[in-house]
Amino acid sequence: EYAIAHSIRVDKPPVISIPKIGGVADRLRRFLKGADTPRALSASGLKTYINCPLQFYMQYVEGMSVEDEISESVDSSVFGTIYHNVMASIYDDLKDKYGYEADNGERVVNVTPAMLDEVIADAGQIMYYIEREFNIVFYHAHRDAQPPQLKGKNSIIGHTVLAYVKQTLEYDRDHFAPLIYHASEERLGGELFIPLNNGINVRFKAFIDRVDYVGNSLRIIDYKTGSDAVEAASVEELFDTTAEKLPGAIMQVLLYCKLYTIAHPEHKYRMWPLIYRVRKAFSDFVPILKIGKLEVISYNDVKEEYEELLNNTLEELFDESKPFSQTQVLEHCKYCDFKTICKRN
Repeated sequence: EYAIAHSIRVDKPPVISIPKIGGVADRLRRFLKGADTPRALSASGLKTYINCPLQFYMQYVEGMSVEDEISESVDSSVFGTIYHNVMASIYDDLKDKYGYEADNGERVVNVTPAMLDEVIADAGQIMYYIEREFNIVFYHAHRDAQPPQLKGKNSIIGHTVLAYVKQTLEYDRDHFAPLIYHASEERLGGELFIPLNNGINVRFKAFIDRVDYVGNSLRIIDYKTGSDAVEAASVEELFDTTAEKLPGAIMQVLLYCKLYTIAHPEHKYRMWPLIYRVRKAFSDFVPILKIGKLEVISYNDVKEEYEELLNNTLEELFDESKPFSQTQVLEHCKYCDFKTICKRN
């Protein structure tokens, strides 16, 4: 009888750290004011940096991406896009039909509960919007093409979107109407910079899902079709790189408030950030942010602390003495497109 032993070596995953030198530094500086070939940072990009600096480097500095696979089913991102676009179509059509020119020259519409009742009752029209967006987003058809009726699994998904849209409209009707609708997918960009305490200016861009007015509040609304939180223990947690699950949606919508203030310094309204969590439409659909024990009904409630932490995070991002390093929280790697590079899969 013989005993045979083999030594098995288990390699540790590599530790990857990218110094901000040479071409890496040059590409990073493209996000700063004065760049010859400028780029703009987004809220999702900043969220990625907080989640993992190395992931930010690969995705936003080097432009690496995983090739899209041809899918025969609607994934969550496509579902979210369809929902976003249908909500925009509904409110934009109301503005086209009933809108007027406000004192500042912008076209707006006073959306009443009766108007929303009319939209909710016309399920056929909402379904047309859904079919059109399916045709555009999923089948890449032209916007003017006549959309085919949804069948099979796609029909089920379409009617699920319909149910969520109607429930969202009912919530608007019951809790916020009459409201003055301004815009959907409002683009903020161009010469939009956040100045930092160290003297540099970071170029940003943003697309705000919806902007409207309720009473004396200007509402900055972000639609979320995932499992995003509307509560955080503190403002500091929004930038906590060691947190297992980042409240990234809160960080993002507050950044939209900051950027809107820069883009529209003339506005005089109280700015109210809200997150519409579509998955909670039939249960706990409360869009109001809660940080600690504070219900955030004005950006000013958290502005000072938020902007200080935002400044610190951006200064770290553009500090060329600090490399792009991997996150130490393995939970952050779970859905990362680049986890095979880090061998954390």
